[in-house]
Amino acid sequence: MAKLADLKKWMTQTLRGDDARARSLVQVGRKGGAFATGGRGKGSPEMKSSDATNALILSLYDGPPTKCVAVIEEVASLTPFSVEVAPNGPREGGILILYGSDIDEQAFPRPACFEVWPENAWTAIAAVLCAEDRPYHLDCISYSLSDWGPEISLTIHDLTKDVETDLESETDFFQFTVSYRPPGFTPGAQTGGKHTTHSLSGDQIARLYCLIRGIDPEAD
Repeated sequence: MAKLADLKKWMTQTLRGDDARARSLVQVGRKGGAFATGGRGKGSPEMKSSDATNALILSLYDGPPTKCVAVIEEVASLTPFSVEVAPNGPREGGILILYGSDIDEQAFPRPACFEVWPENAWTAIAAVLCAEDRPYHLDCISYSLSDWGPEISLTIHDLTKDVETDLESETDFFQFTVSYRPPGFTPGAQTGGKHTTHSLSGDQIARLYCLIRGIDPEAD
């Protein structure tokens, strides 16, 4: 099972080898309650999905480490804004639905990793890391900042659902994308445009998924 040092190593890898930044994020996050605390070394606590969720969020954040706890709280405050469902994969196109509209779950079922619709971005990320199946390599989690404020977006492929397509491609799977914005968000006429976006691939997320379970990410 994973220790905090293992999470820091994973963060260093996602931050392209920036060990100093990973160390700062972990230290500030630990003091702010983002990670389980206790003993050190062999006596340190095992990391859980909540710790991994916070590590993932901090890996997407590129601001001052001193504000990393506030960023976790901000992500937890973001509510669903839109969903896009592509039942037969993105090559056949998807249907965009603003959150709050009626969603026919028989026609557009939610991904298997979501037992219920996540109420905020933090719980959505946690659901991916708690799912029965590891993330698919084409999955993606992104954190964007623009004049419109922060946005978390998750793209998930559900390999357990049947698709009605004659195509045979690694992209021809049920695809679901949900975006999270500040509560009451309404796009403005004079602002917009994603100024910065940072993303984690399905492979990076899967390595974190395997890390907290103590399983080999290369195993089938």
